[in-house]
Parts: sequence; C-alpha cells; structure tokens
Amino acid sequence: MIVCFFTGVDLPSHCAPMARQPAGDTGIAFDSGFPAVFRKTIKRNPAIHDGAVMVGRDRIGEAYKIAGWSFRLFPENGVASAPANRGSAFNSALAMSWTSTIDAVYWISGRSIYRFCGGRAFELASER
Repeated sequence: MIVCFFTGVDLPSHCAPMARQPAGDTGIAFDSGFPAVFRKTIKRNPAIHDGAVMVGRDRIGEAYKIAGWSFRLFPENGVASAPANRGSAFNSALAMSWTSTIDAVYWISGRSIYRFCGGRAFELASER
C-alpha cells in the first residue's frame, strides 16, 4: 500500500486515478479509523488495492482527508541515489516525495513501513 499526503486545493501533478467500480469513498477524515476504512474499501472492491491512496488538505494546519483511491504515480523527478532492487512501488514513492506539494509518502509492504520525504527514505518498521 502507498499513501501519499499532499497540501493543495488540487490533486498533485504527476498522479492519475485508475478507473474503479465501485470507487472508494472520498472526503473521509484520515485518522485512527483509516485501517477500518481501508479494509471496508478493499472488501467492496479488491482492485482498489492497486495504486496509491491520495490524502490531502487544502492548507497547512488543516486535517487530512482521503482525496482518492487507486492512483498511478508518475513523478518527473528521478532519484539518482535510489537503492538497487527495490521495485517500482518503492522507487515511485521515493521520487514522488520530491514533488513540491507532497508532504510525505508512506509505503507499507509486508512487514516493512517506509516514510519518504524530500527524496529520502526512512524505514519506520520492519519485521524480518
């Protein structure tokens, strides 16, 4: 799962929604209830799992809300120092974190959680 946090009235450039029917609900506050919302959304349409969840706010200081489900990320910025053998999800999240309106990107894969900010990756948790 990739969760992309942004600030701005519009969705960030370099992302596009993938058509999903039924689509996931938007406008929901991103808070401690997100795991339950995610499970409910995936149960309703498993295809939503493919792609990033976009979570945004209009201005700094406002609460984040779910802005969209199942987005492709295609940032212009390549990260020269990307580690080898990490795969497209990791590298897309890393590169997307360079985009000016992106606050942070999180990638949860298996038992690992990474936070990407400003083109840098930080491993938050890992059970290997």
